[in-house]
Amino acid sequence: MFPRPNTINQPRNLPSPTQNHAPAEVKQSPVIHYTFLLIGFSLLVFVLHKLDGVLLPILFAALLAVLLLPLVLRLERWRLPRIWAIIVTLLLMIGALVGIFYLFGSQIMTLRDELPKLQAKSLV
Repeated sequence: MFPRPNTINQPRNLPSPTQNHAPAEVKQSPVIHYTFLLIGFSLLVFVLHKLDGVLLPILFAALLAVLLLPLVLRLERWRLPRIWAIIVTLLLMIGALVGIFYLFGSQIMTLRDELPKLQAKSLV
């Protein structure tokens, strides 16, 4: 039905069947290329700025999950069921945070009590 390809009717932009390579890339001028890159990065920054109220908690949750995963896996290796390993890990994390806040709170209270003495000493 169609004529066999020859040198006249063979497509010019396709590689020959004997060559095994990808088609040639479309060349753009560097100005157009960098303009599209700049527009793309600008849109990315705009979208990330608009979605920061949603993305920031998701990113912190993902970071927390990645950081706590080794402890959960260790508890699972000690034959603790997964749900109990997660609960124990979360309770340990909450306990550590409460301890850190208690430590910093007591240091701030001590500083508050000592601040008038330090101010009087620095003025002398």
